[in-house]
Amino acid sequence: PGSPLAARVFMRKKQGERSRSSDEPVLITLDLVRPLFDMPIKDAALRLNLCPTALKSVCRKLGVVRWPFKQHRKSQQSERCPTPPPQPRP
Repeated sequence: PGSPLAARVFMRKKQGERSRSSDEPVLITLDLVRPLFDMPIKDAALRLNLCPTALKSVCRKLGVVRWPFKQHRKSQQSERCPTPPPQPRP
């Protein structure tokens, strides 16, 4: 069987809040997370109103083993500035 279509996150009360607005879980799908792969996990977590650890847990449930920001950035750099082929020696 494949990875699940969505992961449920139960939002916790943050420091200074008297109560949460809802006790309902938030559903996070891979389609919601995928556009954030081009930014650091801290920034992506803030955008989803989660902590990085919760986002990592969600990603593992969705089948994403490692946050792909660094690999994504490396592949973009190599596309922009490909290394020239080695020159034959005379």
